[in-house]
Amino acid sequence: MPLLISGGAKFEGFEGFSLAILFLACGAAILWLIIFAWRWFATFPYQPAAGPTTNELGHEPPAIVNLLVHRCALTRAAIAATVLDLAARGMLAVEEYGTQVVIRVRDHRIEGQTLAAHEHRVLDHIRRHATGGSAPVEALAFDSPAESESFWKHFRKDVVSEARRLKLVRSRWAPRDWTVLGGFLAAALGLFASAFALAHLAEGTGSSDDFGRWDWFWVAGIGWVVIMAGLGALRDLRDTPAGRDAASRWLGVRAYLREAEAFEDSPAASVTVWDRYLAYGAALGVAHEAVRTLPFDDEDPGSAWSRYGGHWREIDVRYPRRFSFGQSPFRVFLEGAARSALWGFIGFFILPISVRFLLDLRSDLLSSGIGDGGGFYAFIVIMAAAVAFFAILVALNLLGGLIRLWRGAADLGKPVVLEGEVVKLHIGRVAVDDGKLEEATAWLPPVGAPAVRRGTKVRVTHSRRLWHVYKVEVLAGAPEPAPLAGFEPEPTQEMPIATAIGGLVGMLRASSGFPFVPAGVAPEPPPGAYEPEMAEGGVAVHRMPLSGFGGRGAGALVTRSAQQHGEPIDGLGADAWWMDGRVLIVRAPSEIVTIDASASGEDVDARREAAIAAAKGILREAHG
Repeated sequence: MPLLISGGAKFEGFEGFSLAILFLACGAAILWLIIFAWRWFATFPYQPAAGPTTNELGHEPPAIVNLLVHRCALTRAAIAATVLDLAARGMLAVEEYGTQVVIRVRDHRIEGQTLAAHEHRVLDHIRRHATGGSAPVEALAFDSPAESESFWKHFRKDVVSEARRLKLVRSRWAPRDWTVLGGFLAAALGLFASAFALAHLAEGTGSSDDFGRWDWFWVAGIGWVVIMAGLGALRDLRDTPAGRDAASRWLGVRAYLREAEAFEDSPAASVTVWDRYLAYGAALGVAHEAVRTLPFDDEDPGSAWSRYGGHWREIDVRYPRRFSFGQSPFRVFLEGAARSALWGFIGFFILPISVRFLLDLRSDLLSSGIGDGGGFYAFIVIMAAAVAFFAILVALNLLGGLIRLWRGAADLGKPVVLEGEVVKLHIGRVAVDDGKLEEATAWLPPVGAPAVRRGTKVRVTHSRRLWHVYKVEVLAGAPEPAPLAGFEPEPTQEMPIATAIGGLVGMLRASSGFPFVPAGVAPEPPPGAYEPEMAEGGVAVHRMPLSGFGGRGAGALVTRSAQQHGEPIDGLGADAWWMDGRVLIVRAPSEIVTIDASASGEDVDARREAAIAAAKGILREAHG
């Protein structure tokens, strides 16, 4: 029985030999997908087993060690580790005066030293910010998120280039991968072209200007080039055998440093005592206090520090988005089935009709005499590109539907339970460490989930692959932080937290001269700050830009105090806190919004609802 698909005057369906070739082509395509999936997972840079515990340091710089032990994913702790290594080698001095940490540049020790590109970049950054050769660590912070991202991008590129030079990492696809994947893909596309040609699919009436039956091999060749170029865009890093051996050895050093007494709580200034061990401890995710002291790692969304389980550890945090992450498995299953059916219909029915239409259009243009000029050849090129683009679009969407279908079906079984401590709150996502993970997945809290903050012990019930969270249970609240220094309330009265924050920021303005903008209490906003405005519900809105050193410094203080003393608010992401029964603080990407609802009435709940309503309006406006 022929397989009928409309597609040309001579096409009467796939039957006989053409049908057998078509089935063989489908089998070859499935085999190619299996090989691709196998090589994708086989080339994933998994972390090796830790080697014997040792205190012997290797020759690799700390930043490259950070890259190796985090499965070829550099974390921002590598910047702090590089600073500490430069200090251990005598090119910098890290000095502590009370609670202030100062970094000094020792130019006389730098001359004659051989530095890698990423070390030069860090040293140049410190020199630019160290007026007179020294600067407090706060002054080393980046002036804007754009500057931070630019520095990070170039720093990572330098580290990866150095690791490649040392033959510790390589591109994900090896030459044999290109050979195998390219060969099987060519076979699959060649079989499809043969089946289409034998069945006369989209073949013209015989004119020299019509689409010929063997022109399908040109289409297959273009498809091969496009798909292989797409594979090239997917290339990423993987370790080499030498890199795996080095990572295993450094994991043994990490085990040794974890056993060292008081090491993980040693500040950056203790590099004079610990020497290069402190730098490598920062790179290995052990020297938490030293990394925290330096202003390069505090807000890195891709990593989190956790002490859950007994020792400080740096954990990679990932934020999946694709293939219906976080959605209900049954919904994803139905969506995948619908997508697969729709794009399969388009690919096997609509696409051949579209090709036939374009070929007929070309014939009409030729018969009218338009095909005599150079514009006709441009049209041919554009037409071929459009067909190739449409075919790739159909293939990708069909593949996406099949992946959703598989993930939804696989997650219909029994959910899994994760117990641990909240270690990261970012863009409305929550990451939890169970004391064993090297990589945590940041999930989306369901509607009605209890508010959590860092340090909260939770039990999360979720599906295995899609991470659809069914239930969040709070097992224990986060430990209460120590009160702010200098703002301890009298024993008989309570000091409003918002007032303490305003006083702290005001004190910093007066002592440093930086244009800090008070949050919630802004008597005279400095130039560039927004004037307080009134919103619906009788609330006063103060907006503090997070630009410049002063704005970011004040923003970090306000955010940290709000995290420690405020009540997290559901429905506004993970970065909103209700304080003192009258003030709502919301951290947006470019500003901190403080909403004072004191004038909204005596009822605390009414004030809270008015502040939340105003915040939702502001966030909707900010997101268009």
